[in-house]
Amino acid sequence: MEAVVNIGSPAAEAPISFKVALLCGACLIADIFAMEMTFPFLPLMVEGFVKAEDIGLYVGIVGSSFGVGQLASGVVVGTLSDRFGRRPLLLAGLVGNMVTLAVFGFSSSWYMAAIIQFVQGLLNGNIGLIFAVVS
Repeated sequence: MEAVVNIGSPAAEAPISFKVALLCGACLIADIFAMEMTFPFLPLMVEGFVKAEDIGLYVGIVGSSFGVGQLASGVVVGTLSDRFGRRPLLLAGLVGNMVTLAVFGFSSSWYMAAIIQFVQGLLNGNIGLIFAVVS
């Protein structure tokens, strides 16, 4: 005889507390803010590093390197969160965001800015972790 487990039953779902939902929302806003806040400044930043006709190309490279880093670390962050827990990785991601944003402001070349954006993407797996906490 097989046991049937009803995953969608109300007894199987434990609601999250308001405090956890509020903290997850704040982390999500901070994460998205850190990801998007550099885009308005990129053309002005890259303008000092390259020739005028190449600005669009290098802005695209620097701007997309964050997403490439985030794509590269998604599975690794998920595996680490299963091993060490979600809270330590969320905190590490927030601290990593803070440090890389500060260092990004002091970039002296377009490739340094791209590498810093890539590292920020590597350290920033918080969106997936927040969804895992809430679900």
